[in-house]
Amino acid sequence: MFFSLKHKKNQKQHSQNLKTNKVAAMWAIRCIHAQFKVASLLQAKSEKLSLNTKRLIVVAFSVISFSSCVYLVVKSSLVNQNIDLSIAAIEVPEHILQNEDKPLGPSKRVSKSEFEKVKKFRAYLDSLATSNSGRRIYDSIVKYPPGLIDSLVFIENFYKSHSSNK
Repeated sequence: MFFSLKHKKNQKQHSQNLKTNKVAAMWAIRCIHAQFKVASLLQAKSEKLSLNTKRLIVVAFSVISFSSCVYLVVKSSLVNQNIDLSIAAIEVPEHILQNEDKPLGPSKRVSKSEFEKVKKFRAYLDSLATSNSGRRIYDSIVKYPPGLIDSLVFIENFYKSHSSNK
């Protein structure tokens, strides 16, 4: 029964995805059709122009673009502004920091017993990863809480760095 409910849920989600894809494809076709109409209209208008007029438009566009670039370069080099660049520290109010961003106080230390638990769990995961039968369990443990291995490594490094400072 569980498998049939899961299958129905997957079918429903699949049909919903198909509907969404169909609507997106329809909108894409309409946009391409509108672009084609505008391109055809502009092509028809430009074909009525003579060759000399087309050349004049290209030359005018090039001259206007070049002169605007030269103007910006000259203007920026001739203006004498004393720009004072300084570096200032940003002060963040205490209430903006979230709990995980606050500096670690004495209550947020890793005790030796907690570190031993982390080491045992890490050894258990390593033993699961090496055996063929445990590989499936290992994959499911690592997959569902994303970042679990990274968190374990972080805790180990944190404990080692703080235990060496003492």
